[in-house]
Amino acid sequence: VLPLLLWPFLKVFLQETLPSRRVETISPTHPPVGQVVFGDGRAWPSLLLWLGFLPTMVVLYLILNWLPTLVEAKGFSKVVAPQASLAFNYASVVGSLVFGVLVDRAGPRWTLSLAYAVVIAGLYALANATQLGAVLWISGAIGFFLMGANYALYGVAASHYPAAIRGTGSGVAVGVG
Repeated sequence: VLPLLLWPFLKVFLQETLPSRRVETISPTHPPVGQVVFGDGRAWPSLLLWLGFLPTMVVLYLILNWLPTLVEAKGFSKVVAPQASLAFNYASVVGSLVFGVLVDRAGPRWTLSLAYAVVIAGLYALANATQLGAVLWISGAIGFFLMGANYALYGVAASHYPAAIRGTGSGVAVGVG
Protein backbone atom coordinates (compact mmCIF):
# COMPACT_ATOMS: atom_id res chain seq x y z
CA VAL A 1 0.00 0.00 0.00
CA LEU A 2 2.88 2.37 0.82
CA PRO A 3 4.23 2.44 -2.78
CA LEU A 4 0.75 3.29 -4.03
CA LEU A 5 0.52 6.15 -1.54
CA LEU A 6 3.94 7.43 -2.59
CA TRP A 7 3.23 7.20 -6.32
CA PRO A 8 1.65 10.67 -6.71
CA PHE A 9 4.59 12.31 -4.94
CA LEU A 10 7.09 10.40 -7.04
CA LYS A 11 5.23 11.32 -10.22
CA VAL A 12 5.43 15.01 -9.34
CA PHE A 13 8.87 15.25 -7.76
CA LEU A 14 10.88 12.51 -9.50
CA GLN A 15 11.25 13.87 -13.00
CA GLU A 16 13.50 12.46 -15.75
CA THR A 17 17.11 13.24 -14.79
CA LEU A 18 18.86 12.83 -18.13
CA PRO A 19 18.37 16.09 -20.05
CA SER A 20 19.27 14.54 -23.41
CA ARG A 21 16.48 11.98 -23.00
CA ARG A 22 13.72 14.50 -22.24
CA VAL A 23 13.14 15.32 -25.90
CA GLU A 24 12.27 11.75 -26.84
CA THR A 25 8.65 10.87 -27.38
CA ILE A 26 7.20 7.75 -25.88
CA SER A 27 5.38 5.56 -28.35
CA PRO A 28 1.98 4.27 -27.25
CA THR A 29 2.94 0.87 -28.68
CA HIS A 30 5.77 -1.13 -27.22
CA PRO A 31 8.31 -2.75 -29.54
CA PRO A 32 9.02 -6.47 -29.15
CA VAL A 33 11.47 -7.29 -26.36
CA GLY A 34 14.01 -8.65 -28.84
CA GLN A 35 14.02 -5.33 -30.67
CA VAL A 36 14.38 -3.44 -27.39
CA VAL A 37 17.30 -5.55 -26.24
CA PHE A 38 19.13 -6.21 -29.51
CA GLY A 39 17.94 -3.48 -31.90
CA ASP A 40 19.88 -0.40 -32.99
CA GLY A 41 23.31 -1.74 -32.03
CA ARG A 42 22.34 -2.68 -28.48
CA ALA A 43 23.19 -6.40 -28.79
CA TRP A 44 26.72 -6.29 -27.36
CA PRO A 45 25.96 -3.78 -24.59
CA SER A 46 22.92 -5.88 -23.61
CA LEU A 47 24.95 -9.09 -23.53
CA LEU A 48 27.68 -7.40 -21.49
CA LEU A 49 25.10 -6.08 -19.05
CA TRP A 50 23.74 -9.60 -18.66
CA LEU A 51 27.27 -10.86 -18.09
CA GLY A 52 27.74 -8.22 -15.39
CA PHE A 53 24.44 -8.82 -13.64
CA LEU A 54 24.78 -12.62 -13.51
CA PRO A 55 27.78 -12.94 -11.16
CA THR A 56 26.70 -9.85 -9.23
CA MET A 57 23.32 -11.36 -8.43
CA VAL A 58 24.74 -14.83 -7.72
CA VAL A 59 27.28 -13.51 -5.21
CA LEU A 60 24.74 -11.09 -3.72
CA TYR A 61 22.14 -13.77 -3.05
CA LEU A 62 24.71 -16.23 -1.75
CA ILE A 63 26.13 -13.65 0.66
CA LEU A 64 22.72 -12.44 1.82
CA ASN A 65 21.47 -15.97 2.46
CA TRP A 66 24.59 -17.76 3.68
CA LEU A 67 26.84 -15.23 5.42
CA PRO A 68 25.59 -15.93 8.98
CA THR A 69 25.83 -19.68 8.33
CA LEU A 70 29.38 -19.31 7.03
CA VAL A 71 30.36 -17.26 10.07
CA GLU A 72 28.95 -19.98 12.34
CA ALA A 73 30.79 -22.64 10.34
CA LYS A 74 34.02 -20.78 11.12
CA GLY A 75 33.33 -21.49 14.79
CA PHE A 76 31.83 -18.19 15.89
CA SER A 77 28.77 -17.99 18.10
CA LYS A 78 25.30 -18.11 16.62
CA VAL A 79 24.66 -14.81 18.43
CA VAL A 80 27.43 -12.88 16.63
CA ALA A 81 26.93 -14.44 13.18
CA PRO A 82 24.24 -11.92 12.13
CA GLN A 83 26.70 -9.10 12.82
CA ALA A 84 28.47 -10.00 9.58
CA SER A 85 25.22 -9.45 7.70
CA LEU A 86 24.75 -6.12 9.44
CA ALA A 87 28.27 -5.06 8.47
CA PHE A 88 27.56 -6.12 4.88
CA ASN A 89 24.27 -4.22 4.70
CA TYR A 90 25.40 -1.03 6.44
CA ALA A 91 28.51 -0.77 4.28
CA SER A 92 26.43 -1.47 1.17
CA VAL A 93 24.45 1.73 1.73
CA VAL A 94 27.64 3.79 1.74
CA GLY A 95 29.05 1.82 -1.19
CA SER A 96 26.00 2.42 -3.33
CA LEU A 97 26.27 6.18 -2.79
CA VAL A 98 30.02 6.28 -3.37
CA PHE A 99 29.92 4.15 -6.50
CA GLY A 100 27.13 6.22 -8.00
CA VAL A 101 29.40 9.25 -7.82
CA LEU A 102 32.47 7.31 -9.00
CA VAL A 103 30.71 5.92 -12.07
CA ASP A 104 29.41 9.40 -12.94
CA ARG A 105 32.90 10.89 -12.66
CA ALA A 106 35.21 8.12 -13.88
CA GLY A 107 32.89 6.01 -16.01
CA PRO A 108 31.71 2.46 -15.42
CA ARG A 109 34.50 0.40 -17.01
CA TRP A 110 37.34 0.86 -14.53
CA THR A 111 35.14 1.65 -11.56
CA LEU A 112 33.17 -1.59 -11.86
CA SER A 113 36.31 -3.57 -12.72
CA LEU A 114 37.93 -2.35 -9.52
CA ALA A 115 34.81 -3.17 -7.52
CA TYR A 116 34.65 -6.73 -8.82
CA ALA A 117 38.38 -7.28 -8.25
CA VAL A 118 37.98 -6.18 -4.63
CA VAL A 119 34.91 -8.41 -4.20
CA ILE A 120 36.89 -11.42 -5.45
CA ALA A 121 39.78 -10.60 -3.11
CA GLY A 122 37.31 -10.01 -0.28
CA LEU A 123 35.63 -13.37 -0.77
CA TYR A 124 39.01 -15.07 -0.66
CA ALA A 125 39.98 -13.11 2.46
CA LEU A 126 36.64 -13.93 4.11
CA ALA A 127 37.18 -17.62 3.47
CA ASN A 128 40.54 -17.42 5.26
CA ALA A 129 39.64 -15.02 8.10
CA THR A 130 39.85 -16.45 11.60
CA GLN A 131 39.19 -13.43 13.82
CA LEU A 132 35.71 -12.00 14.32
CA GLY A 133 36.89 -8.44 13.72
CA ALA A 134 38.41 -9.43 10.40
CA VAL A 135 35.24 -11.28 9.37
CA LEU A 136 33.15 -8.20 10.15
CA TRP A 137 35.45 -5.78 8.34
CA ILE A 138 35.73 -8.02 5.29
CA SER A 139 31.96 -8.56 5.23
CA GLY A 140 31.54 -4.80 5.26
CA ALA A 141 34.09 -4.33 2.47
CA ILE A 142 32.33 -6.94 0.35
CA GLY A 143 29.01 -5.17 0.96
CA PHE A 144 30.52 -1.80 0.07
CA PHE A 145 32.02 -2.96 -3.22
CA LEU A 146 29.44 -5.56 -4.28
CA MET A 147 26.36 -3.43 -3.66
CA GLY A 148 28.14 -0.33 -4.94
CA ALA A 149 28.80 -2.16 -8.20
CA ASN A 150 25.31 -3.64 -8.24
CA TYR A 151 23.51 -0.33 -7.97
CA ALA A 152 25.92 1.37 -10.35
CA LEU A 153 25.19 -1.42 -12.83
CA TYR A 154 21.49 -0.54 -12.63
CA GLY A 155 22.36 3.01 -13.66
CA VAL A 156 24.64 1.81 -16.44
CA ALA A 157 21.87 -0.44 -17.76
CA ALA A 158 19.40 2.44 -17.85
CA SER A 159 21.86 4.63 -19.75
CA HIS A 160 22.15 2.14 -22.61
CA TYR A 161 18.49 2.25 -23.61
CA PRO A 162 16.39 5.15 -24.92
CA ALA A 163 13.87 6.53 -22.44
CA ALA A 164 10.89 4.92 -24.16
CA ILE A 165 12.32 1.42 -23.66
CA ARG A 166 14.61 1.95 -20.69
CA GLY A 167 12.46 0.02 -18.25
CA THR A 168 12.15 -2.98 -20.55
CA GLY A 169 15.85 -3.08 -21.45
CA SER A 170 16.99 -2.67 -17.85
CA GLY A 171 14.38 -5.13 -16.59
CA VAL A 172 15.50 -7.80 -19.03
CA ALA A 173 19.15 -7.29 -18.02
CA VAL A 174 18.31 -7.62 -14.33
CA GLY A 175 16.00 -10.56 -15.00
CA VAL A 176 18.64 -12.44 -16.98
CA GLY A 177 21.12 -11.74 -14.20
